[in-house]
Amino acid sequence: GLFSNPNYTGIWLTIYLPLLLILIFKYKRINLQKITLFIILIFSIYLIFLTLSRNALTSLLSSALLIFGIKKIIFLAFFSYLIYLSFGVLDSYINLKGLNLISESQIQNLVNKLNINNISNIFEFTRIKIWINTLKLILKKPLFGYGASTFPIIFYNFANLKMQHSHNMPLQLAYDYGLPISFLLTSFITVLFLVCSINIFQTRNFNSSFLFNKCWLASCLVAILNHIYDITYYDGKISILIWIFIAGLKCIYDETNIIKNNENIPN
Repeated sequence: GLFSNPNYTGIWLTIYLPLLLILIFKYKRINLQKITLFIILIFSIYLIFLTLSRNALTSLLSSALLIFGIKKIIFLAFFSYLIYLSFGVLDSYINLKGLNLISESQIQNLVNKLNINNISNIFEFTRIKIWINTLKLILKKPLFGYGASTFPIIFYNFANLKMQHSHNMPLQLAYDYGLPISFLLTSFITVLFLVCSINIFQTRNFNSSFLFNKCWLASCLVAILNHIYDITYYDGKISILIWIFIAGLKCIYDETNIIKNNENIPN
């Protein structure tokens, strides 16, 4: 397919879901366009489950919480589960007809990944080992780092693990270019997201674009969460998309600041 990794596919599917909701809500009446968009939404949620990506499932839940709030999440979770079951029944019917679209092993893998018993093994998870060893490397050269593209070789010699990156963007930036660069870039994204979030919700009663802004914020949240547990930025399609969302976030911040000043809303 377009992507070589489930997490890459997962972020691509989850990052545009909030924008898809905007298009659906745009149509007040049920028409062909709204029905088509709703069908795309259903298939997208189903495909997110099929990626078997924890990052994608976490991002789906987090963006839904931001957009709909906790009260509607139970309904949405139940609705998403019904979608998954419906496709499972459809697949079973197709299998009876001699076609095999989804293997039983794929479904079992998803069940195993969602098994709460696996949470107890989190400290044995490979990523924890990667982060700890990456931190040890960073502490040896904290100011200027080791340089880009050196991680696989140096990390393997240091930790005897074959990894292409640290699976965490702040750590990767610190490893490549040093702690100062990592701190500046991480702080910039974090502060921009937080202050924009505050502005969006403070101006909700004065801004006709509140729903759009909130969905845009949810897409940015997906990008941020994915880069805490993995680095999908290396795919050109994803990196360009992420910077478009960050640029849009800055525009939303400027717009909501103007509204706050006009309406005399305190900070």
